[in-house]
Amino acid sequence: MISRCFVSRYALGQPINVNDAAHMKIIYDADADILQISFTQRAVEETTQIAPGLVLDYDEDGQVVGIELRKASQRVSDPYKIDYSVGQASLDKPQPRVGEQH
Repeated sequence: MISRCFVSRYALGQPINVNDAAHMKIIYDADADILQISFTQRAVEETTQIAPGLVLDYDEDGQVVGIELRKASQRVSDPYKIDYSVGQASLDKPQPRVGEQH
């Protein structure tokens, strides 16, 4: 189990700059109740809410570099608990429909 709490710069209205990280970073901000996953060290230049409380972060080239889940404690059983494993992805679920947005 990994448990860390970082101050969320995004929640304070400032852009996230993850240039200080060379790996994927998971942050849970308990005060803002936001769970962020940064995939790269690239700076976030734009964000888009793709569903209520679900935000994608994009770099200057338009590539997704992170995801943010708002009201995280209402959406996950325990935002302080993380299980990480390397192996096969679960593909036993409906696949996304190309070209459609919900």
